[in-house]
Formats: sequence, C-alpha cells, structure tokens
Amino acid sequence: MIHLKMNFLLKSFLILLLSTSITSCSFLFNKDEKTFSKRLKTFEAKKWNLKKKVDVYWNKQGVPYIYAENDLDLFYVTGLVQSFLRQGQMELFRRLSQGRLSEMIGKRGHDIDTLIRTIGYDKAVEEIKYNFTKEESLILESFVKGINDFNKKIKKVPLDLKLLGVKELEPWSLDDLIRVHRFTSSDVNWMVWPRFIKIMDEEGFKGFWKDWAIEESFKGVSLNQNDFLNESLFSYVSDAGSNAFVIGKSKSYSRKAPIVAGDPHLGLMVPNLWLLIGQSSPSFNSLGVFMPTFPVPVMGRTDHLAWTGTNMWGLNTYFFNLSDDEISKLGVRKEVIKTRWGKDKIIEVRESLKGPVISDTKFFRSKKPVALSWTGHFSSNEVGSFIKANKAKSVNEFRDSFKDYGQVALNFVVADKENNLAKIHVLKQPVLNINSEKKLIQDSFNFVKNFKNSKDFPIILNPKKGFLVSANEPVLGVEPSPTWFSPPMYRYDRISDLIGKDLKVDLSEIKKIQNDVFLKPSKDMVLFWKEQYPSTQPSFLVNLLNWDYKYEENLEEPYIFEELAAFFAKKVFNLKKLSLSQIKVLMSHSSWKEKSIKAFKSLKLKERKEILIALEAKSKTINKNIKWKDVHKLNLSHPLAKLPLIGKYFTFYDGGYPGGNETVFKALHKSGENDYSTKFGANLRLIFDLSDEDKNYTSLMGGQDGYFWSEHTFDQFSKWRKGEYSQTYFKKETVIKTAKKLTSLRPI
Repeated sequence: MIHLKMNFLLKSFLILLLSTSITSCSFLFNKDEKTFSKRLKTFEAKKWNLKKKVDVYWNKQGVPYIYAENDLDLFYVTGLVQSFLRQGQMELFRRLSQGRLSEMIGKRGHDIDTLIRTIGYDKAVEEIKYNFTKEESLILESFVKGINDFNKKIKKVPLDLKLLGVKELEPWSLDDLIRVHRFTSSDVNWMVWPRFIKIMDEEGFKGFWKDWAIEESFKGVSLNQNDFLNESLFSYVSDAGSNAFVIGKSKSYSRKAPIVAGDPHLGLMVPNLWLLIGQSSPSFNSLGVFMPTFPVPVMGRTDHLAWTGTNMWGLNTYFFNLSDDEISKLGVRKEVIKTRWGKDKIIEVRESLKGPVISDTKFFRSKKPVALSWTGHFSSNEVGSFIKANKAKSVNEFRDSFKDYGQVALNFVVADKENNLAKIHVLKQPVLNINSEKKLIQDSFNFVKNFKNSKDFPIILNPKKGFLVSANEPVLGVEPSPTWFSPPMYRYDRISDLIGKDLKVDLSEIKKIQNDVFLKPSKDMVLFWKEQYPSTQPSFLVNLLNWDYKYEENLEEPYIFEELAAFFAKKVFNLKKLSLSQIKVLMSHSSWKEKSIKAFKSLKLKERKEILIALEAKSKTINKNIKWKDVHKLNLSHPLAKLPLIGKYFTFYDGGYPGGNETVFKALHKSGENDYSTKFGANLRLIFDLSDEDKNYTSLMGGQDGYFWSEHTFDQFSKWRKGEYSQTYFKKETVIKTAKKLTSLRPI
C-alpha cells in the first residue's frame, strides 16, 4: 500500500536552510538559553488553570513525578509537562496525521500527504468522541487544555519546528488528539504487504508465494531497512517489535512477588518516542511509559500491578477489489494540500463503502481500483482502555479494561500483587464473510461482516512453568488467525531458554537477558555448513565453530558470517530460479537463513558442491580484520541532521552498535546488500519488581527532553550503550528525597 523511504523527508531538509533566518541560526547556537533548569524556572513562574497547587518533582534524568490533589489537575499538568518536554515532536505528529507535510517541506510532501489523506485518520473521530464516558471526556479535555495553555504561555516555537517553517502553534483539539492516536497506531502489516505487491506480476510469483513467502502465512517477516516505511516516521511511531516477559514469584529471587520486564522496538531517533512520567492523584497512582499525546502510561506499574507488551502484528486491514457496480457508486471529496515554496495542490479522494480507494495513490500498484478496509476507520476506545487499565486492581480487571480497544493489536504480559501473571491479547479483528484471510487482495464479493475483540481471545493465566514471554509471536488456537506476518520465534525461544534454565532469576540476570545478542539461526547455519564438509573443514568454518554466535561489537565473526551467509543464500536462490526482486523480498524475512538451508537441500548434488566450493572461495576474499562495530553502525540523530552546514549539531551518536536482526537486543540491519547500518531496534528497557515499589529500572535510548540542547536530550544514551540502568522510584517519600528539582505550579 505504501512505498515510502525516509529519503523523501531527509532530502527535503537540504533546502530548509534557505528559509532559515539568521535569527534562527543564532538561536541554534545559543545553548545557554536552552538548559533544562532555566526552562523549568520559566515554567514555574507562570500561573496555571488549576484548582489547587500541583507539585512536580524531577529526578536526575528529568523524569517528572506529578502530585495533584484532584484527578483533573493531574491530567492538566500531564498536558503541560508533555508539551514542555516534547512540544516539537507532538506538533510534527499532529501535522503528519493531518497530511500536512507539504506545508513543511514543499512539494516533495505531496505524495505522502495524498496517501495520508486517502487513508483518512479522522474517519471515526466523531463516533469515538461520542462513545467516551464522562470521566474519559473530562480527562482528555483537561489534558488538551494543559497542552494549549503551555503553548500559549510559553510562546517560543522550538527550533525543529522553526526550521520546518512553523511560525506559531495552533491550538490543539480533541479531534487532533484522536487523529494522532490513530496515526501512531497505523497497521504494522502495511510495512510488509508492498514487498509482495511489487512482485505479484512477476513470472513464478505463485510458486514464490507458496514456497518462499513462509507457506502463505508469512511467519518470519521482519522489517527491512531498505523498504518503504522502515526508514520513515511510520516505523518511528508504530510499535512493530518488542520483547516482554513476566517472572512469577516462584522463580523470582525475592520469592515474594512477580517481576515484569520489557523492551519495545521502534525507529531509533532523537527524541525517543517514549516518555517516563509518574502520576499521583486520588484515583490514579502510576509510574510508567507514555507516548506523547497520551494522558496515561501505556506500559508501567501502579499500586496493584505492572504490565508491558509487544506488537501482535494482528490483522487489522484487508484490501478489496471493487466491482464495476461499486466503482460506479464511488464518492469523491476534494482536499487542498497547502505547499511551502510552491503552489497548493488539489487532490480528489475516492471512497467506496468498503473504504478509500488506496490504489489512487502512488504507493499501490493495481490495474483496477482497490479499497483499503482498516479497523482504524471504525470507532474503538484505546485511551479509555488504558485509563481503565491504570485503575485496575487485578490481571482480570486489566483484561476487562480492553473490551473496547481497537488497534494497534498488542500482546500484554501483566502481573498483580496477588502473584497472578497473565498474557492477554487485545485487538479489534475484522471477520470476513468468506474466510480467506490469507489472501492478499480480497474478491469484490467478499466483505467484513463483524469484528472480534479482546474477550474473544484466550488468556494465559498462571502457567506452571512460572513465567510468560512475548516477542511478537503468533496467537495460536484461534480461527480465523488474528496474525499474519508474525516474526519467527527466535527471540521468544531465547528468552524462554534463559529464564527457564534457572530455579530463580534475579535483577542482574534480567538485565543480561534484555542485552543478549546471541542468534541461534546463525549457529544453526554454521553447524549445517559443518555437515557439508565432513572430511576436511575449511579454515573459515573452523573459526566460526569457535564463535559463541553473539553479535558483540568487538568481534570479527558476525561480519564474516553475515557476508558468507548472504553469499550462500543468494547462490541457492539463484539456482531456484528466483528473480533479484524476489530474492530481495525473501531476504527481508527474518527466516531467510533457515529458508536457504531448506532450499539448498532440494538442489542437485552437483549444484550443492558448486555452492560449497564457491563459499570457500568467497571466504578468502573477506577482510578478517573488520569488527562488527566497523560495519554495524547507528547514526542516532534528529531528521534535521541532514541540513547543510548546521546538520552536524543534530547528530548525537554515529558509531558501532551491537546486536542483530533477531537478537533479543534487536538492532535491525539489511541482509545481502553490503549495508549493516541500523535505524530500528530496542529503544527502551524496563523492569518493574512488584516486591518493592522502589525497585524499578529503566534505560531510555537518548533522553527525556526533546528540546535542543537540554541537559536531558541525550544524557541517558551512555548508560544505554553500556547496558546500564537507572533506578526509578515510585514511593512518594523516596521520590521527594531523591528529587533533583521541585516545580510547584500555582493556580490562577
């Protein structure tokens, strides 16, 4: 559906400097004005629309703990704090969700704006608002008011927005908030389907589909950096990976209560998508992880329980061919795309009863009109679900909170203080009239007849083994299946093995698990090669057999192996008569190594021998002195790093990085393209120990503050790189005792 590369955005920034005034440039270098402490003083000097005074304690990482005497003040200040920390990021999300990129980067944004307006993230806004409870409406109204009051009273437009041509901030509305929530819950399957659409017309596609696209169920697909959305802001905001696990008290070192741990996987950028905030009021008490524009934590702990989760890769979307009759009845709406440095563009969006005609955009190739049917076009209540979840007192109440939840589809692991642990699946799954859910584009006579919700899916409760793991694994035992593109079980199996081997697990072991860079498919391939050289083993193989199969940055073996594995796979797939485009799609799957082994076994003896001889010859051409960190690099930056002359000030780290495509510590790279750079992977680590409210450990890649150059923009990255954690307290007395700063907000 979408075939978008980050280049459309990054290249556009090359001309942004032309519109940047000398004043803006001096603002860039005036670092003294941007310190966190000075900004806090300005923040405190104002009076706010509060009923009573609210205290905000800031720890040494810039994590705010908000203490309010009533609930609405709590959410008002949460809006203030989020805008204070991530004003530019939130505004960028809002404009992207509205299809207003062209207002910032000119005509280069026309195609993506057309796509976003065609998708229509605002389709269900009115119905969603209507279905909010009174409490939910009041909370969201207070939250939005906090955002607007901050923007109105602190009148400076942040640098990143100035460089994008934003001269003043428009007031936020509840509609804006809902639209952003829909945008950030875009279906992650959209990041995979286009790979198959590209090769649908190729000779041999049907055989490829059957034999290589993971037996028609697509299990094993992983994001490939070179493909359309992974280098774009969609991968930044849509949680496409993650690990999560919960250890029951029987295996916990304390023997008192469970431990919940998780690390989401997203685009690696600054500012990070996540924010850590503590909240306390008469009805709410939590410490958790927020997505900016969300009033409550989406992962965290409360007085009663803790939770984290992973993306299910749930099936939220279908494409439909349209019949001649449906085409004749299409509705049309006109949209005006305002354009920086150029003429505005008028587009027409065609709508069918099954959804917008997505084939009218440049990112979907089809001879006949194809409609997009997405659950995001229907009412659901994600915010209300998380509000209820933050008040839940047990795992069962937590599950009940999500009965009205829609997308994005998630697997939660949750534990309560009564020592219950559970894995819960939450989504709104469309059910077809004719069950053909594995078909890429549905026939025109089919349609979505109803939906399943979280209550229709199994809950795994208190397993005998004493722990639960989630790593984007498929949901089993449900028909039709709610998952399509689920990754293979490598991370799931590795975490399970590491937890299961010990009678009890302590915090240091959990930290090691989250930083683990072992990759079993690599070990399996090396051992398979060993079997192919039964008499005399070549030197490259002897060296690889001594490797522990960990993708550590100071090792040469990961690079040598990846070069040989890609060479081996391409040779095999060529002999299987796959085209270059088909091979590229296949090697974007996480399971390409095991698929190449399977294909190798099906070749003729002569062909197998030729490949083994070529593999040995290839090994002699590889530079054995290249370490993994020399090629597997992370360029951690803001998109504005592509600006000429001053772009270097927006790059925070450019260097070697551990991990691989399906290691527990995920750091995705391309396969078979001589480019091992990473821009997607683990960007946050969390541990919540329910035996002690102060035993919470976090590691945020980057920092809390999105304002350049605050002391908290990048202060946590060093610990992140070292696999270290910061203790994040929850007890009020400890929070006050360890606070670095106190901001007391006064009512008007």
